[in-house]
Amino acid sequence: MKKLISLALALAMVFALSIPAIAAHDSTPSTQIMVSLLREKGFSDDFLDRRTDIQLRELYERCKNNEVVFGGSEISYLKINSNGGVSPTGIIPDYDMILEISPLYDVGSDRYGNNTYEKCWVYVYYEWTPGRPTIAKKDAIAINWDSNIWSYSSFTHTDYSDRKTPYYTYTSPAETNQGGIGYFAHLDPEGSHLIGDTTITLLPAKTPLYPASSGESHFTSAINANYVHDRNLLPLGLSFSYKGMGISINSTSGTDSTSDSYVGYYKWKP
Repeated sequence: MKKLISLALALAMVFALSIPAIAAHDSTPSTQIMVSLLREKGFSDDFLDRRTDIQLRELYERCKNNEVVFGGSEISYLKINSNGGVSPTGIIPDYDMILEISPLYDVGSDRYGNNTYEKCWVYVYYEWTPGRPTIAKKDAIAINWDSNIWSYSSFTHTDYSDRKTPYYTYTSPAETNQGGIGYFAHLDPEGSHLIGDTTITLLPAKTPLYPASSGESHFTSAINANYVHDRNLLPLGLSFSYKGMGISINSTSGTDSTSDSYVGYYKWKP
C-alpha cells in the first residue's frame, strides 16, 4: 500500500511540474494573433506576408511592449544582368530579387505630452525568387543615414536557406561609420529560397526629435539601402570603403545592384 501511495504522489508531482511547461507552451501566440496585432499597429499585409515565422515572433514581441509607428516600406527590384532600381508605381517588373527597407519608430513623449521618436528600427529585407541566384557567394549591403539626425546603436542580421531555416546570423557589421554600415549577405549555395533579414537600431543624434507630416513645417532625412550581387566566377569578393560619413560598396565587373531610399519627415520643435 505504501508503494502505491508513493507512486501516486510521484505521479501527482510530475503532473504538477508539467503544468507550467504546458501553460508556457500554450501562451505562445498563434500566427493569426500576431498578424492581427501587427495590423492594428499599422503594418501592411504585404510587409507581413514577407516575414518568416521567426521574424513575425520577433516583431510581435517588440511591438506588444512599445508604442510604435510603422513608417511604410520602399521596395526595389534586382534583375541579374540588369541595372535594377525602383519600379514605377503600380508596375512590378520581371525580377530575381526584391530589396525592402522599412522603418519602425519607438514613440515616447516629452514633458508636455508631445510625441517624440525615441529610436528607429530599420528593417532591411531581401528575398530571391526560388532557385535564384545561380551563383551564390557573399553579396554586399550598405545602409546609410544622415548622422546629424541618427546615430548607430545596434545591428543583427540573419540569412535563411529557405523561409524556415536560418543559415547565417551575426550581430556586428563588417564596416561601421558615423552615418552608415556595411555587411554581407551569406547566400547558401544549397538553399532553395534565399532570404535575409536585418534590424538596425538608430537613436536620435539629439533630442527631442519629433514626428512631422508633409503638410507642416518639417525637414526630411533619408535612409538609403544598396545591395550588390556578386556573380563573378573568380574568388575576388566585394568590399567596402568609407564615403564621407557613410559606407560605399566597392563593386567590379560581374555584379548587379539595386537600391532603396526611405525619406522620413521630422522636426526639432513640437
